[in-house]
Amino acid sequence: MSGFRVAVECYADVTLVEFLRDECDLRGLVPRHVNSQGEVVKAIFQTATAEVGIVDEDPNKPHHRLRDQARLVWSGVDVELRELDRRHLLVVKTDLETCFLRAMNRLNETSWFESRTRMHRILQPRMSRERDRFKKELARLRDAGKQRGIPELVSEIAEQLRKLAS
Repeated sequence: MSGFRVAVECYADVTLVEFLRDECDLRGLVPRHVNSQGEVVKAIFQTATAEVGIVDEDPNKPHHRLRDQARLVWSGVDVELRELDRRHLLVVKTDLETCFLRAMNRLNETSWFESRTRMHRILQPRMSRERDRFKKELARLRDAGKQRGIPELVSEIAEQLRKLAS
């Protein structure tokens, strides 16, 4: 997997992709921050400037029409995979912050990030010092899920990216 571009909508997602690249043996991943869900969908389904995208489900918000046209091909506990014209989009159920905290809860793990709102605020700045803290918590989440045999956000995304990149 070399130069496998992953379009994302926020800096927390960039941190997630960096963690997957550096800590989950997905070395070719290249995060591509494009600012919004609409731009991620465009990068995947219209301009093909990324191989895959990661967006929040955002159930109560309007979505790009192409996202809505993409068919569901796989659904896990925290993530679903959608496809349109052999192009792929990973959708994090609800949003990254809620999903992360819900997965930590499911595994009886505590998080330094006390709430979705606080987590979103802290991780938004591009150079947030808390990005390393988030990566450590992603590692705890992945390891706890693996140890207990319980699916969680990190392993579900890593598994789907491995399949798509092969």
